[in-house]
Amino acid sequence: MYVLKAALVIVLSVMLASGWALFHSSAIAAQERRVDASETPTVVFPVPSAVTNNTKVRIGGSPTMNPINQALKRQFEEQFPGTAVELEGKLTDTDTALEALQKGEIDLAAMGRSLTPEEQAAGLREVPVSFDKIAILTGKSNPFNDSLTIEQLGQIFRGNLTDWSELGRSPGRIEIIDRPANSETRQALQRYGIIPADEPPDESESESDTVAIAKDSEQPESSEAVSEIASTPTAMVKTLPTDETASVVQALGRNGLGYAIANQVRNDPTVKWIKIAIIRTTLPGDALYPYSQMRGYAYRDESNSRVESFLGFTSTEAGRAAIAT
Repeated sequence: MYVLKAALVIVLSVMLASGWALFHSSAIAAQERRVDASETPTVVFPVPSAVTNNTKVRIGGSPTMNPINQALKRQFEEQFPGTAVELEGKLTDTDTALEALQKGEIDLAAMGRSLTPEEQAAGLREVPVSFDKIAILTGKSNPFNDSLTIEQLGQIFRGNLTDWSELGRSPGRIEIIDRPANSETRQALQRYGIIPADEPPDESESESDTVAIAKDSEQPESSEAVSEIASTPTAMVKTLPTDETASVVQALGRNGLGYAIANQVRNDPTVKWIKIAIIRTTLPGDALYPYSQMRGYAYRDESNSRVESFLGFTSTEAGRAAIAT
């Protein structure tokens, strides 16, 4: 009887922990999707049947939107000959793109996050076009084929789990392949509490540089202790200088662990997705999978015919197919 009661307590504890993890992740996902009707009126853009010849739509912003921008550009220009979608290469993050949008230098800012209340108050509006799962990755040559819990994933990024042997694999230092601080995919994982909120290693380091971070109990209080970190059991963090998924994949090797929007690596034979265990093990594509990121466009003037035509096109069958690629 005692053994049975003890077993029931353990099962209930696991269920409660899993339920809390799922609730926490679901709450954040719901927050990602929320639209406050009093502050951000929903605008439904009509599907364009024709677009004026010589129409130019100027877009710039988050690198996480590059595949969607390029796919929509191809489809839009093909469906409406004589139009052009200009992708502003100099605007490589959401913040600078939103500044350019406010100045009227572009028509749409491509975003990998939602608008802040301050940005909404400044007159900007958003149209989400996708909510994408964020896959946790290893290289194909990594022998680890098990699942991770949400807690274990957080322990890895906090430096509390530092060797693959602690997860049942053959020994090898876990090397975190991280993105720069302004990466919106990184910021999305921070909102889930997986990546610590403090700043990652200096972005000025080259792609081959690694930085050791101490376990929580060994975190230094000032930069004076940095020299001591290298001699302690540590997690190794390689922070990439750019927010490019191709660079993450290239850096994984045998011992690396990284993350990316799942659709960007869905057909990549050189990576494996790590299963995340909640109530059951899950992968991107499963409704229970916890990590996602909003991608979409911000605009300033809904009466702008260029904005109306392009955003209306995103809801068409051709537009949705382009977004899904």
